[in-house]
Amino acid sequence: MDLEKQVLNSITEAFADSDIPQPKVWFEYGTLWADNLDPISMLIVKKAVETIVCKDHNTDIEVTKFDPTEKEPWTHWAFDF
Repeated sequence: MDLEKQVLNSITEAFADSDIPQPKVWFEYGTLWADNLDPISMLIVKKAVETIVCKDHNTDIEVTKFDPTEKEPWTHWAFDF
């Protein structure tokens, strides 16, 4: 849980520094999720995750975009590491 809290805090700080509204982000089953990000916001989230996760581990952040469907008419983004 501490890692999740650090990641979420890093994202909050990154968006505050960029003066861009904070997106809705959350962890579910070990995956970081976000809705309706534009490409710039997606990169900000990814960099914020990297500053926490990649500083002590040699890993990559895999970003997956899920396009809208009839049932869920919004874009989901998943950040796995």
